[in-house]
Amino acid sequence: MKKIVAFVLLLCVCLTHSVPSVGAASKTDRKPYKWNPCLLVDFEATRGFYTGREFGSHGCDVDHVVAIADAEKSGARKWSDEKKQQFGNDPQNLVVSLACVNRSKGKKTPAKWLKNGGKVKSGKCKGYGPTEQAKRLYCDRYLAVKKKYDLKIAKADKKACR
Repeated sequence: MKKIVAFVLLLCVCLTHSVPSVGAASKTDRKPYKWNPCLLVDFEATRGFYTGREFGSHGCDVDHVVAIADAEKSGARKWSDEKKQQFGNDPQNLVVSLACVNRSKGKKTPAKWLKNGGKVKSGKCKGYGPTEQAKRLYCDRYLAVKKKYDLKIAKADKKACR
């Protein structure tokens, strides 16, 4: 029963806090990237992947580790709609995050997001950012997803993930 309550609670919290942040990534057509947050493996999460902080009043988003705008710039434009949907729904590329941290990360790559520690610069989450462990996990996932989908990896992103 506890697991079902956690599932329903997180699903409701996420779905009421602008989960489809996909459309905000860039001005390109997002329809082929339609995704379903129900495909996430860990619906029992009560803390953000990046910060380890409880969602509480901050709400949560589902974040694409490799942002769709980043994927588009590094090779995804030529994909079929089916492959774009696969990418948009790939659990390896999705994490549950504090909404404010996800919005601060936006479509940034590791080189830009981690440059100043990935910290949120304003608002009620000012100063929040990824833990050292989360930075490593983020980089591992970022590089794995880029490799899995044969997307180009910028030298600056490789360097930021060392």
